[in-house]
Amino acid sequence: MVLSQSESVKKTKKKMHVTEGGSRIEFESAGFTNGNFASIKVENEVVLTREQAKRGINLVALDGKSHKVIFSKRYDTYGDANASK
Repeated sequence: MVLSQSESVKKTKKKMHVTEGGSRIEFESAGFTNGNFASIKVENEVVLTREQAKRGINLVALDGKSHKVIFSKRYDTYGDANASK
């Protein structure tokens, strides 16, 4: 797997990865003190926006063959002690 990254905002990481078969996956992540946001795109379609994907764990599951999104969810592990379960 090869990931490339460039700094789009101070201490904000933006990465892109092309999966086998040509799917394009992009994600951004910035910690609390650096903007407090995240976003995920698959095939240039926004799956989780910056407003939806804030703190905690942001998860997107793709179908192994078609690379279509089959599940996406945000788990606020900071604000909800039960979210990690």
